Amino acid sequence: MEESQVVAMDDANNNTPQPVMSEGGDTAATIVSAVAGTVTAIAGCYAVCRQSIERTKQIRMMTDVQMANITAKYKSFELLLNKVFGEREKALDVHYRTLDRAIESNDRELIVAAIQGISTIVTKTPLEDLERLAQLYNDSSAPLLDF
Repeated sequence: MEESQVVAMDDANNNTPQPVMSEGGDTAATIVSAVAGTVTAIAGCYAVCRQSIERTKQIRMMTDVQMANITAKYKSFELLLNKVFGEREKALDVHYRTLDRAIESNDRELIVAAIQGISTIVTKTPLEDLERLAQLYNDSSAPLLDF
């Protein structure tokens, strides 16, 4: 047996050195080459895994930013809706109280004015303006609101 050959001990044959061979009769050099190829493939898989981990981190960060934006928009619209409908409620309440007083005093001009005021508020929906605001809010090219 040559010294350069890799050998394995065969316990069944009383520890007689046996050359390492694969089923196809390949020698140790071929096996070493195959192992090197496997190590290279594993290294490639590891690199892809690291890239995937980094991409996942980026996606998580982008998701966090988007969730923060969505939450901010939700809170802004919630505040806006509460204020708009709160103001409508106050204005309607004033007109209804005026209408009640006008009916009690039988003041026809005040009754008509109160009903016109109520009608003006009821027929205009703030949701139309809210839809336009939402479109502007979602348009990154639209300028920011100036206050």
